[in-house]
This record gives sequence, structure tokens and C-alpha cells, in this order.
Amino acid sequence: MIVNILEIGVSVGVKAAIKWGLGQEEDVVELVKMEEVKKAVERLMDAGEEGEERRKRAREFGVNAKTAMEEGVSITQIAMASLQEHQQPHFLMIPLMAQGHMIPMMDMAKLLAQRGAVITFITTPLNAARLRTTVDRTVNSSDLQIRLVELRFPCLEAGLPDGYENLDMVPFAADMAMKFFVAIEMLQQPVEKLLQEHEHPLPSCMISDMSISWTSEIAQKFCIPRLVFHGTSSFSLLCSYNVRHCNAHESVGSESEPFLIPGLPHRIEITKAQLPSSFVTNSDMQHLRDKIRKAESSADGVVLNSFDELEMEYVDMYRKATGKRTWAVGPVSLCNKETLDKMEEIRKVIERLMDEGEEGEVRRKRAREFGVKAKRAMEEGGGSSYINMTHLIEDAMELSNICLAKKQSADEFKLQREANNSTNGC
Repeated sequence: MIVNILEIGVSVGVKAAIKWGLGQEEDVVELVKMEEVKKAVERLMDAGEEGEERRKRAREFGVNAKTAMEEGVSITQIAMASLQEHQQPHFLMIPLMAQGHMIPMMDMAKLLAQRGAVITFITTPLNAARLRTTVDRTVNSSDLQIRLVELRFPCLEAGLPDGYENLDMVPFAADMAMKFFVAIEMLQQPVEKLLQEHEHPLPSCMISDMSISWTSEIAQKFCIPRLVFHGTSSFSLLCSYNVRHCNAHESVGSESEPFLIPGLPHRIEITKAQLPSSFVTNSDMQHLRDKIRKAESSADGVVLNSFDELEMEYVDMYRKATGKRTWAVGPVSLCNKETLDKMEEIRKVIERLMDEGEEGEVRRKRAREFGVKAKRAMEEGGGSSYINMTHLIEDAMELSNICLAKKQSADEFKLQREANNSTNGC
């Protein structure tokens, strides 16, 4: 297995399995010649591409083995889990059914698929119809593996009119929004059924919208690593995190009185009235918000639709504040090369509408500079977001291997306990 499957060693001449204790041990001396050992060492130390790849895999296996032992998992289990690395990465993506969430998730799905990953994208019939054209065009032109899985959206059961499958269709009222999220909650069981009936192996990793809290329960039940997707910036996330963590908004007595956001490298003041809706106390939504925050705290990492050159300092600070792996992989919309010309036309129109004065010109200049940086971030090979996407896939597979090893350990413990109980019963 070490040589042929894990590919982290070389053969020293033994071509047959030796059954110890049956008198075959003497054959080992005849099978393993000094010349064979010499050739094996030369291959192992080969300075070429093959040797470097073998040493790289050995280092990776060493890291996984160390992690496994720290987690209380046996070396045999982590070896078996390492076989997962030979499988194609498979991402299960669960977006919130809202255009501002669903579109960037689909763009990220395209980027992952371009790296050779298989994508299972959970959606509903109406939302699938909205996505179908772009998915078919992408799959047919590039032979990518993106599969839309349609689940019936329980509108009527949640008290919504039939067909209200996207948040942009729901009237702007708190009770209607709550009913929409009740319907979202009802999708948990169909997704669990999908995974139970799925041909093994299960997805390597799950990426879910930050507002779908039940994905944490599914990830734990099926032992799948789970990443949370945020469509906003790390600056915004860090501001919200620090305000809530320090209760900074409780230091003022009115909605209009400004207060300082703590823990930032820049002096930023805000009022209560400017805080996101998640800070507004609402008895109907508060339970849902608490579940969302709890689910996010248990996630294995956070994916951001941002890029390092825009806010590197804030990405690092958010990573340190939350203690979570964080990948800035955006702007993911730049994967849609066929629409870039249209975006350029829109940019020119916006510039014409902006202030013609000196301040407007400075603003336009900075926008152009960041536009250039955004494109560079997404460039294949050396762009920061391209590299971060590579790290995301690698880290997801590492997490998947650890989860698989833990599951194998738990299964073996369960079987051993059942065997002991059976023996004791006899």
C-alpha cells in the first residue's frame, strides 16, 4: 500500500507477501538484494520531479500522521484516510436562496470546478431555472462537473404563497422573512436524505451560507468538514465581531450617538442606527440569529468573497480574532469572463454619474486601481485569490482525511464494544 497506493516509498525488491511464522522468513534474504536496496535509495533521493513528488507526499503523510496521533487516531486509520487524497475533491454547496448569496456561491462553484473539483449545488426548482443557463453554458464549454440538485421548497408548509422560493420574492415584512427562514429550516431533512442515499464516498467538504445554521448538524452527523461562506468583506465581519464581543454599542444612550469600534487599526465610529439588522433585538428573529452565530462558531473555516490586496490587514485580524482558517478567494464574479465587457460598460456609466470634482476624481482613481488589483488577484498561477483557492482545496481535503480517520476510529470502537457485549452475553 505504501508504494503502490500512497506513493510515498519505493520497492526494495520484495514482490510477494511474506507469511511470518510459516517458514517463509528465510526467503526475504534471497528476495531483497543489496543491489535492489541501492537502486531504491537512489530512486528515493532522486533530485528529479518524481523524487520531489514522492518526498512531498511523504512530508504530507507525516503531518497527517502527527495530527492524527494528537487527535487520538491510529496511524493505520490515517493511512487509510490518506487514500482519500487520490479521490477527486467533491464540494457540497448549500447557498441561501437569495440572489446576493446564490450568485457568488455559483461563481465560487465554477472556480472550484475549474480546479478539477466535483460540485453538488443544492437549490430549488425556481432557483435552478435561474441558474440553469449559466451552469449549462459553463459545463458545456469547459466540461466542468457542476450538478444542480433540486429540492422542493416547502412554501405552503411555512406559511408562504406557493412559488416564493427566493428572498427577492418575499414581501418586505418581518413575519414574511421569518416564514422564509422557517422554510429554509425544513430543507434539512431532504438534504440529510440526499446524503444517506448518496453513493460513497460522501462529499469531501461542505460550503454553506452563513445563515443556514442546520448545516452544522449535518456536517457533524455525516462527519464532513464544513466551511461558512460570507459574501461580505473581512472589514465588515471584524467590525461586527468586535462590537458584539465588546458590547461597544451598549456604551451609548441613543440611536444617533456615535461610538468607537474597538480593536481596529483605523479609527472608525458608528451609531446604533447604522448597525446591521442582526444587532436589532427582535423576539421572532433572535432565536434564529443565535443559532446562526452558534453554527458559525463550530465551522472549520470561513470563505470570503474578498481579496488580500484590498484588506490584507483586516483578513489577518479577523482570522486571529475568530481563530478560524480564513480564505479570501474573490472577487469571484471575475470568473465570468464572457460578461466582463458588459461590466466595463457599466463601470463607465457609473463613472459618468459620479461627482465631477476633485474628490470624485480621487474616488474614481482609487476604484480603477483596486479594479486592476482585483483582476491580478484572480490571475491563474500567481494571483493571491488563486493561491488562496488552492490552499482552500488542499485544506478541505486535509480536514476530510482527519474526519474520515475519526469516523473510522469511532466505527471500530463501536464494533469492538458490540463484540465485547456479545461475548459477555454468551
